[in-house]
Amino acid sequence: MLGLLVLAFGIRWWWLPVQARYFPDGHEADYYDRFTGLVEPTQGGTVMYPSMQWLWYGLGHILPHEPWVPALMMAVVSCLGIGFCVM
Repeated sequence: MLGLLVLAFGIRWWWLPVQARYFPDGHEADYYDRFTGLVEPTQGGTVMYPSMQWLWYGLGHILPHEPWVPALMMAVVSCLGIGFCVM
């Protein structure tokens, strides 16, 4: 089971367009702007959920503003989801 999670994490990490090649686009760019503190959270809409805006805004105050940080966080969340489904 641990080997499967490590494999899933590795695939998820290297599959993502991270490091210098990562460029947020669309609603990802909106969430990334909130992560970096360029934009304040709003009431949301059809694409952007208020809870996700506040999550990224809050994490942006704790974590460094590097492009690999959100990618690593999403890889960890994906692996947690895979581990939950496998159990």
